[in-house]
Amino acid sequence: MLFLIESALIALAIIGAFGFPRLGASAFAKLERPFASLARRRVKAVLAVGFLALTLRIALLPVEPVPEPVSHDEWAHLLAADTFAHWRLTNRTHPLWVHFESFSIMQQPTYQTYMQPGQAIVLAFGKIILGRPYWGVWLGCGLMCAAITWMLQAWLPARWALLGGLLALLRYGVFGYWANSYWGGAVGAIGGALVLGALPRIKRSQRTRDATVMAVGLGILANTRPYEGFVFSLPIAAVLLWWLFSKRAPGFRVSFRHILVPICISLAVIGTGMCYYFWRLTGSPLTMPYHLSQEGYVAPYMIWQSPRPAPAYHHYVFWKMCVEQAPQVFAMARTPAGFIWKALWWWPFFLGPVFTFAIIAALWLRVGTTRQEHTVFFGAIKRLCDWSCAGNIFLAALLSSEHGDSLVLSAPGNAAVATVASARALLRPLSQPRCITDLPDHVHASCLGCTTSHFSRRWSSAELESGNAEGFWA
Repeated sequence: MLFLIESALIALAIIGAFGFPRLGASAFAKLERPFASLARRRVKAVLAVGFLALTLRIALLPVEPVPEPVSHDEWAHLLAADTFAHWRLTNRTHPLWVHFESFSIMQQPTYQTYMQPGQAIVLAFGKIILGRPYWGVWLGCGLMCAAITWMLQAWLPARWALLGGLLALLRYGVFGYWANSYWGGAVGAIGGALVLGALPRIKRSQRTRDATVMAVGLGILANTRPYEGFVFSLPIAAVLLWWLFSKRAPGFRVSFRHILVPICISLAVIGTGMCYYFWRLTGSPLTMPYHLSQEGYVAPYMIWQSPRPAPAYHHYVFWKMCVEQAPQVFAMARTPAGFIWKALWWWPFFLGPVFTFAIIAALWLRVGTTRQEHTVFFGAIKRLCDWSCAGNIFLAALLSSEHGDSLVLSAPGNAAVATVASARALLRPLSQPRCITDLPDHVHASCLGCTTSHFSRRWSSAELESGNAEGFWA
C-alpha cells in the first residue's frame, strides 16, 4: 500500500514539475538563503545536522515512543549491551543451557550474542549514561547524520553536503528503522562515512588525524558489519594505494609518517582488541562468534559454497529453520530468479519510483540532447525534487504516527534528489575533464543510504558543467 501511495504521489509530482515548473520557486529561494549561510560554516553545519536529528526524534516521542524489541536479533544485541553494561565481555554458560537455546545467541563455549559488538557497545553506553539502551540508538543516529554531513563536505559543495545530511536525517535518522529499533545500522553507517570522508582529505592534506579517522572508521565497520565492511573497504584501499604510488602523491617520507604509520598503528590496536574479545568468547583469537553460530546452518555464507552436513539439534524449531527453510532460500539465491528477487526486494528501499524515473531521465539527457534541452528538462527535474522533498516530509510525518516502526517508508524526495546529484556527472559534456567526485556523488551516497543535491532553483547546467565542486581533481 505504501508503495502504491508513493507511486501515485510521484506521478502527481511529475505532472506538477513539468506542467508548472516555477510553482513555489520564490518560497524555495527564501528557504535556501539560511541553508546556504549555514552550509558555509562547515563545523556548525555538521553539529547542526546532528543536533537536529536528536531534537526531531525527541519531538516525535509522543507519536513514535521508545520502541520495544520484537526480533531475536534485537534481543541478542540487548543481551550483549547488558553484559557490557555490567563490565563483562561475556557470560558463563548456564548448567541447563540446552533449555535456553535461542536464535542469534550462542551458549557454548560462553553465553553471548554471536554478532559483532559495535551495536551493543552503543546500546550499553545509552544504558550506563542515560539509563536506557534506546538512548544509545538515539545518540548513534545523531552521530550518523553528523558523520554523513562531514563526509559529504569532502566530496561535494557545501550546500549539497548540508542538504545531503538533512535528507539522510529525515530518511534514516528519524523515520527509518535504524532510529526506531535495536537492529543497528547507524553505527555501521558512521564507520562508512568516516572512511569515505577521510579519503579525499588524506589526498588533499596528508594529515595524521585524517588517517587516524579512516582507521577508526575501518574499525567500526569491522565491529559492526565485517564482511560487508571488508568488501566496502577494498576499493577505498585500492584508490589510496594507487594514489600513494602515483606521481601526484607526496614524498615517501611524508606518506609513511602521516598516512601509513597512523593507519597501521590504529588498526593494530583495534585488531588486538578484537582478537582479545574473540578469545574471551570462543577460546580462539582468530575465531569469530558469528562463525561458530553459522556452523549450525546447512546453508553456507556465500552462494558459491557448498551446503554443510546438518548437525544435531536439540529443538525442532532450530531444525526447521536451519535444515528446511535456510537451504531453500540459499538454493533460490543461486539462480537467476533469486538475483531478480533480491533486486526487486531492495529496489523500493534504495531506489523507489522517483529514483528510477530520475535515473532514466538523466541517462536520456546524457545521450543526444543539446545544452538548451539539458537546461529545460533539468529544471523540470529540479522542481520535481523540490516538491517531492516537501511532500516526503509531510507523508513521513503522517504515516509515522500510524505505523510505529516506519520500516518501509521509502523517501521519494530523497530518491529524486539523489539522482540530481548523479545527474551532475551525467550532464557534463564528454569533452569536459571529469572530476573524481563525479562517480562518488552517486555511488558513495547510495552505499551509505544518504542523498545529496542542491536545493536552489538557480542550479543550472552551467554550474554543473563548470565542475564547481569542493572536491579535488584526479
